[in-house]
Amino acid sequence: MTKSVTIRARMDPQLKEEAEAILEELGISTTQALTIFYKQIRLNRGIPFDIRLPEGHAESLESNRSQETSVPFPIHEHRSIMEQNIAAYRAMHNELVNRYLGQYVAICGGKLVDQDPDPLLLLERIRKNYPDQVVLRRKVERTPEREIRVRHPRFERVP
Repeated sequence: MTKSVTIRARMDPQLKEEAEAILEELGISTTQALTIFYKQIRLNRGIPFDIRLPEGHAESLESNRSQETSVPFPIHEHRSIMEQNIAAYRAMHNELVNRYLGQYVAICGGKLVDQDPDPLLLLERIRKNYPDQVVLRRKVERTPEREIRVRHPRFERVP
């Protein structure tokens, strides 16, 4: 087995929370995202995107300082409700696997409210029975979190 190392970094807690929520929606752990980033650094022999100051940066720097308390990314007003539903899904995952493996479940208000092997039929019922509520729909699989593997192209030098 390959040895691993621990990386420690300090950052703005709100930035960390927002980034991890996006990664969670993508089904990628923070460790997987950092591994992808480091592999891209190695592949590109540097940061995998341009880093430079925009034109007019000196003038906008002062105005940006006064806006530092604002949220840099929009947050959906129902995000916390969806996070509660995701936490409920994780908490009841073992029971869901035993009863509904391979089926789709709907969780609303932290409770299982419906299930179906057909995701479209489940969606129709959710829209009918829970029209203005935040409902998590997920396929029940053996692992609660999806793992996404991204293959990177291999570049070879041309002689």
